[in-house]
Order: sequence, then structure tokens, then C-alpha cells
Amino acid sequence: MMQGTSLGGARPKATLTDEDGSEWLAKFSSSDDRVFSVVNAEGAMLELARRAGMKVPESKVISSLGKEVLLVERFDRDGAGGRRHAVSGLTMAQTDEMYARYVSYPQILDVLREYAVDAAQPGPELFRRIALNIAISNNDDHARNHAAFWDGKHLELTPAYDLAPGQRSGDTFEQAMRFGRGDRGAKVSNFGALVGESETYGLNAAEGRDIIDNLVSSIRENWDAAAEVARLSEADKRQLLGKQVLPRAAFFDYEPEQL
Repeated sequence: MMQGTSLGGARPKATLTDEDGSEWLAKFSSSDDRVFSVVNAEGAMLELARRAGMKVPESKVISSLGKEVLLVERFDRDGAGGRRHAVSGLTMAQTDEMYARYVSYPQILDVLREYAVDAAQPGPELFRRIALNIAISNNDDHARNHAAFWDGKHLELTPAYDLAPGQRSGDTFEQAMRFGRGDRGAKVSNFGALVGESETYGLNAAEGRDIIDNLVSSIRENWDAAAEVARLSEADKRQLLGKQVLPRAAFFDYEPEQL
């Protein structure tokens, strides 16, 4: 923080090594964070995903030099100084930055299935992550924000990361990548539209609804606890819930079952 160095990317960040040898990514606040604290909000989203049973890295929000800092443990390290090889969704799609906007979830899914130990596993997991992104208004879910471990033979999704709620001013909102097949596949941030693509992910509509309903129920039940863990202010809690987190547009033409 004192030197002002950064790893690059959209937000200021740095790597840290803990006393036990574990490596962490430190994300700092930005001068552009005027509506809510993105650092604390991302910490809360990671905690919500964790409490919903999803695979996410270990994380914590701390205060340093009077500023809030999100620490996320690096999952591409083995704890003994070695690295786990991981490839991004962009690499899996065999394309480059110039054509990144054309990459879709089904395109990544097809590659995951081809190289998975169990081809039935990636579909439901990817569906669950799309549902989470819709639930928290994360439209920064582009191909570089998805990755998989590669051991030379098989691909396995890494823990989900970069789960920050996006800025939205109304009901019109779309994901960065299409979750429906084809050039006209759905990308609107809506649970009903996602359920309509359930079969793409190896699910029937009832199974798709069940995943979404359980996720929505978990977010509602754990919101206060996740906000407390992430040191989210009361003002940010009020700002996020119902606008970024479980926004009303996500439920257009979709009514969750009472769990």
C-alpha cells in the first residue's frame, strides 16, 4: 500500500505471503468506489457463496492503515512453494482478448466436459455459478474470471472468484457471457431465462429451479451474517440488498418455491 505497486487488472491489488507460507491476494479500495465499498461487498459475496455450499477460496476482510482490505487465498499455490497449473476460460475457448466478448458459458462447458474425470459434473456446477452471478449482479463474469485446474489430462473448475456486485441503476442488466447456446443465446440476468437453459447444463427444469431456490434461500438466511463477517457497513447493507443482491429483475417471470 505504501509503495503503490499492483498486479494489474481493474482494481489495485498485491500478493502477500503469510507466516505459514500461504499466499494471499490483497485487494484494495479504489477512488472509483463511490456507491458502496467494493472490497467489503466482495468479501460478503464470497461468504454468501461459501455458506451456500459453493467452492470459493478462503477470504477475510481486514483493516490496514485505516483502509479496508480483502484478502483472498491463492488457490493456484500448493502451500509448499509450488504452483497448481490453471487455465482461464479464455484459454479453454482457444481464443484471445480480441474475441473474448464472443465466448459463452456453453463454449467453456463443452471443453470442461471433454476433459473432465466425470463429464456430468461441470454442467450443474457452472449453472450454480451463473445463478450466483445473477443473484449478486456480478456482470464481470467474463472468460478470464473463470478458470480450471489442468493436470495434463483433466480439467476441473477452480474455486469461484471475483464475485463482486456490479453497478446497476435499473432493471436492465446482462451477464458478460451468454449462458444460452448460439449467437442469440440468453444472457439477460434473470432466473427464468436461466431455467430455460437448464438442459444445456445437464439438468431438467425442476433441477434448475431447485438449485436457484436453494441459493436464494441461503442468501436470504445468511445475508446478515455474511455482511458482518465482511465488515459491511449498515449503509452498504441497505444499498446492496434488493438492488445488487437479489434484485427484483432477477425474479421477473420467476417465482421461487417457498423452502
